Amino acid sequence: MNFLCRALPLLDKQNQHVSQHHPDHVKGLILLGDIYINTIRDLDAAQECYENILRQEPHNVQALHNLCVVHVERGVLKEAEECLERASAMAPNERYITDHLEIVRQRRKLTTRTSAPKDKTVPDPKDKR
Repeated sequence: MNFLCRALPLLDKQNQHVSQHHPDHVKGLILLGDIYINTIRDLDAAQECYENILRQEPHNVQALHNLCVVHVERGVLKEAEECLERASAMAPNERYITDHLEIVRQRRKLTTRTSAPKDKTVPDPKDKR
């Protein structure tokens, strides 16, 4: 962890450098975003990297998918599902995208089931009216 604390300022500086001087360096931004999301857990910085790529290359499937992962990590599953649907439409034969979409849909169903209000139409056997 100490290494990460020392590396973070360098990554921020690198991110600024890539964004300013090499904004079209997509591979560098993908790698930087991956480090932010997987190692440092800085979802804002990762999202910034992927959105930067998508501004330049709106059909970059990898950047879009990784942005969808950021949404999943944030717990905004509806947004993640919509994002993965767009990615799947762009690359319908990419199994990892369709697999992730199905996982998010299942998680949303579970979340909806566990948070749904109980059906009030079923009479309560304890109710003696």
